[in-house]
Amino acid sequence: MANNTMNKSIRLKHLLEQMDLNDPVLMRNRASKDQFQAAKAVEKEAQRKRVYGKKREALEDELWDIAQDLKQALQDRRYLMQDMEQEAEPEGGVVADEYGSALNTLDAEIEALKKRRDAIEAKLDV
Repeated sequence: MANNTMNKSIRLKHLLEQMDLNDPVLMRNRASKDQFQAAKAVEKEAQRKRVYGKKREALEDELWDIAQDLKQALQDRRYLMQDMEQEAEPEGGVVADEYGSALNTLDAEIEALKKRRDAIEAKLDV
């Protein structure tokens, strides 16, 4: 009986050695299973976040306002860059520092608007 158990363990060990865990078929099967579960989780999350009714209308209005503010901020930045190229000293100075400070403020505002826009779009599932 001990001999029979030993034979089984030897056969099992031999089978495990022969089975390759990096077999392309097994890898593809595991990858497709993981992708399916990830897609299912994303869909479930999107379903939970969706907004309807008056809340959706309010978010759409806010999204419109953000788009207009972003358009204006980008236009202001373009004009500021044109003014800076004409007035500021290439080697730097007080005027260049003032323009740099204004650009940093405008860039921070643009980035904040983009983040708000992305958050709203995620809620609306646009």
